[in-house]
Amino acid sequence: MRRILTVLCLMTSMLLTGCFGGMEVNDRAFVQLMGLDRRDGIYYVTLQIYKSESGTADPDLSKANSITVPGKGAAIKDALAEAELSVGKRLFLGHIKLIIIGDGIKAPDLSIFVDSSVSPACPVAYSEDPAAVAGVLFEEGAFSAEQLLRLMDINAERGKTIYTSIAAVVSAAEGCSVPLPCINAEEDTVVFDGITFIGEETDVPPPA
Repeated sequence: MRRILTVLCLMTSMLLTGCFGGMEVNDRAFVQLMGLDRRDGIYYVTLQIYKSESGTADPDLSKANSITVPGKGAAIKDALAEAELSVGKRLFLGHIKLIIIGDGIKAPDLSIFVDSSVSPACPVAYSEDPAAVAGVLFEEGAFSAEQLLRLMDINAERGKTIYTSIAAVVSAAEGCSVPLPCINAEEDTVVFDGITFIGEETDVPPPA
């Protein structure tokens, strides 16, 4: 009887680990930033992915700890799939800090991300060159994306930019539009400059 109880306890403990059907952390690519635009009917993504330059779980705080991976396709999911093949790991979007969209993107395009893969509070910004913004890798700090958000916080406190969530963008009603902060890359940093608007049926126009 004691042997049976021991076996049952071991089986129960194995089930509680949650490893069955799961995915190891080392098998995932943690996306921090996403640049997204559409040109000539093709979607382009540029993903900033966390990669510790120290080679361990503890990042080297003197380095960028990020890489960028591009992808393209006839649909956003196809562009993400190409990026996934390039990096050789499953993409994990739950840690995205900011989505930067460019010309050719409409509000409904972002609905692909509101299936709980991305936080509904994730901010969205507009850039003339989303790939360039996503490609800015700051040289100090554990996470390049977090440094970018700190810059965004400072600019928001000074009234130079705003926050607009992906939930607000996707829920834009017909005939209505929502404001987006404008962000662009300049050399090794980024600047926040003005706002533009995105609607349900219109591309994002250039900022005024």
